[in-house]
Amino acid sequence: MFAKSYVLERTKNNGGNVKVDFDTDVSKVQVKLHRTTIISLDRNTRKATLRTDGWRTVITKRAINRFFELVGSDTRLVQKHFAWFVTDSEGSRPFEEGMEIPIAHYKMFW
Repeated sequence: MFAKSYVLERTKNNGGNVKVDFDTDVSKVQVKLHRTTIISLDRNTRKATLRTDGWRTVITKRAINRFFELVGSDTRLVQKHFAWFVTDSEGSRPFEEGMEIPIAHYKMFW
């Protein structure tokens, strides 16, 4: 059960929201697009788990990238020839559902 919820971004075209949910001790954060948790961040281990639940859309990619921008990470989700890739200072690798991304340093945006 998450104690607090904040709207990270409102989408105009479809009326959906990107929300950030915090658990009661604020160590676990979930970023949701509509009803799908697209990012689960464990602030103790500093790892973000990425998910799309099959919704590999421009809106999902934009919401994930917006999260990385807000926490000050150089990680980005990009698309090339219909395939998704995660890029950062270490290079580029194919996106996999449920993959974990280390977040070494992050800014507090909440």
